[in-house]
Amino acid sequence: MQIGETAVRAARATAVLTRQLVEALPILNLAVTSLPGTRPKHRQVFQRSRAMAVITTYTSSQKFLHWALFALVILLYALTYGEEFYPRGDPSVDAIWRLHISFGLLLAALVLWRLALRGVRGAPSLPAEMSGPERAAAKIGYFALYALLVAIPVLGILLTWFRGDALSFFGLFTVPAPFAPDRATARTIRELHELCANGILIVAGVHALAALYHHFVRRDTVMARMLPGDR
Repeated sequence: MQIGETAVRAARATAVLTRQLVEALPILNLAVTSLPGTRPKHRQVFQRSRAMAVITTYTSSQKFLHWALFALVILLYALTYGEEFYPRGDPSVDAIWRLHISFGLLLAALVLWRLALRGVRGAPSLPAEMSGPERAAAKIGYFALYALLVAIPVLGILLTWFRGDALSFFGLFTVPAPFAPDRATARTIRELHELCANGILIVAGVHALAALYHHFVRRDTVMARMLPGDR
């Protein structure tokens, strides 16, 4: 019994001494409270601050890419119709085609950049008041936009090569076709390319209407997240 009481007193004294040391030495406090089974205050504070750091808007780079890609899609579509104003064989048609290729390569580079940023930075959460079907529709719309933004430049590159032309980026560098030209394949790819180009206008139009609806009718933050400036 005496040995047991001595052990209990020693354990209590050790506990008191340990607590005093922990309170006196913050560094030791950090080490001790990080042991399994403990709930240190600094960890709770970190978790609270992490929960507060919710993404509410896109970064300036993501906003720039969004509007740059929008402008490029419109420009490329305009260049396509610009060829119709000149007779076949006119040198202006070749110049427009070369511009179309160059801006198409720029589009491909910006799409890759945007996808990389989306993977690293993520995206703001949708408003909590949106229903399940609305969230599903938004995700489908985003997926369709990204899929078309990838497909259009890839098909454009293949179309250029199968036509027997080299890829030229504003004359700065040239990438020759890695295979022999094939007019039949080029026609098929051209049809797919045009189909995707028309499709992205439709999807982007629905996307824009949905953003305007959220901004002016629902009055939430969906559209504001992509507008310039900190919001």
